Amino acid sequence: MAGYARLSLWSLPLILNGDSGFSANSKPITGAIDIPVTTTVDESDPEETITLYRGVSSKIFHNDNSQYINAHFGIAIPKGYYQVSSLEGPHSDMFDHASGNNLSIWTSWTTSKETARDFATGIAFGKAVPGIIMSKSFKIGVANPNPHTLGESEWLVPGVVYGAKVEYVLPRSGQ
Repeated sequence: MAGYARLSLWSLPLILNGDSGFSANSKPITGAIDIPVTTTVDESDPEETITLYRGVSSKIFHNDNSQYINAHFGIAIPKGYYQVSSLEGPHSDMFDHASGNNLSIWTSWTTSKETARDFATGIAFGKAVPGIIMSKSFKIGVANPNPHTLGESEWLVPGVVYGAKVEYVLPRSGQ
């Protein structure tokens, strides 16, 4: 029992960061990492799928660090799932989500890797910072085009998404 107490919450950042100072065979994590995919796509019918991208900025770390932390693992969780009120759960109105009420069952994705990069590096909001681009193929009908055009080629995906590929990106020079 005492051995289990040593692996505490304090060691979690070392495990997540891949701190190489604590293991002879450990190497720091650099570049893109492929996370094993638990697919939501029927691979036998590729015409019925679409590859979507989601940019998650390190800038949001101070506001809602769970999004950025989950993105490291290829996971996207709708903000509406974090509500703790038993009177109001997440809404499912796509138009409301697209209009800014994102306490919904949806996560936002795009067909444009460049748009995802803008969100990942934060230039969609101001000064550029490092970020993560997630990518995953979805079956058409699971992912739905945004009914409210914002010029972002946005698609909405319901529920928690697991197994997205993860690519770490830095701001381009001059941003």
